[in-house]
Amino acid sequence: MERSEAILEPDLPIVDPHHHLWDRPATLVAALPQTGH
Repeated sequence: MERSEAILEPDLPIVDPHHHLWDRPATLVAALPQTGH
C-alpha cells in the first residue's frame, strides 16, 4: 500500500544526525553502552 503526503517545508534542509554530528569519536564510544551496542 502506497500513499503520498504533502511536503510541508520543501526548502528545509534535512540533517541526518545519526553520525554526521559526532565530531569526537570518544563521545561515540562513551555513548555506545547506552544504546545497547
